[in-house]
Amino acid sequence: MKEKAGAAILAGGRGRRLIPHKGFLKLGDKTIIEREIDVLGTIFSEIIIIANHPEYYKGFKLKVFSDVILNKGALGGIYSALKYSKTRYNFITGSDMPYPNAALIKYMEGFLRNYDVVVPELSGHLEPLYAFYSKECIPAIENQFRKNDLRIQNFFSLVKAKIVNQKKVLEFDPQGLAFVNINTPEDYHFHTPVARRG
Repeated sequence: MKEKAGAAILAGGRGRRLIPHKGFLKLGDKTIIEREIDVLGTIFSEIIIIANHPEYYKGFKLKVFSDVILNKGALGGIYSALKYSKTRYNFITGSDMPYPNAALIKYMEGFLRNYDVVVPELSGHLEPLYAFYSKECIPAIENQFRKNDLRIQNFFSLVKAKIVNQKKVLEFDPQGLAFVNINTPEDYHFHTPVARRG
């Protein structure tokens, strides 16, 4: 039986390199976060947003929550998503990633019954903000907080983690676009014509 999962978009970053709320940048005729919601909505019945300015996201008609513990970076966003979500498993991504790949996400979802984390790898690096997490990760993340260690993947050894290797990732996403994030004006201007091409 397939495990039911939800999705969470982390929109709590400070945005120092570009703007505070990168998800509202337009690529093509939609904002980045609209593009994400469109794709995730075809896979998950529950999508939540983690943002420290919930008022900015009211127009999406999704549940929006602030961080449970402030100033813990992306790890704090993952923790908050797991605490607030109604589902045992959640696909968690950032609000500045405009090219979610439904086929890759569905493939990763197939591992959920046996793992607490399912995370892809590209160019020798894990992509922890394009990954599934179970609520069983909560104690391990709390342990990270006690050590003031905010590097996401440092708790993976404490849970059952599945790494989806690059070869498999590229079968679904040959250009690795799913992991692109828009951090700088240069990123934004580079990807604007890409988005127009679809």
